[in-house]
Amino acid sequence: MPLDGADLAQLDDLTRRFATWAAQVQSLKTEITGVVNATVGVAWTGLVAARFRDEWNGEFATSLVRLADALEHQSQFVAAKRDQIDLVTNRL
Repeated sequence: MPLDGADLAQLDDLTRRFATWAAQVQSLKTEITGVVNATVGVAWTGLVAARFRDEWNGEFATSLVRLADALEHQSQFVAAKRDQIDLVTNRL
């Protein structure tokens, strides 16, 4: 059975990229939520505005949180696999 292998430096880069993307998505969610909450009820009022805000704060913001969590999970997964490959290849 062949061993798994990889360019460890590229896996390090992929790990960092996933972590960066996770942080960017979380930052974007925070920024959008702030703008939505500051606008609705002030510059935009009424039932449609309130529904829009509620949908953003519920479904859409939650989707971005899930995306950020998934990206962070992938960062950790790649880092763990990188460490395993490094351990195995350095034992041989």
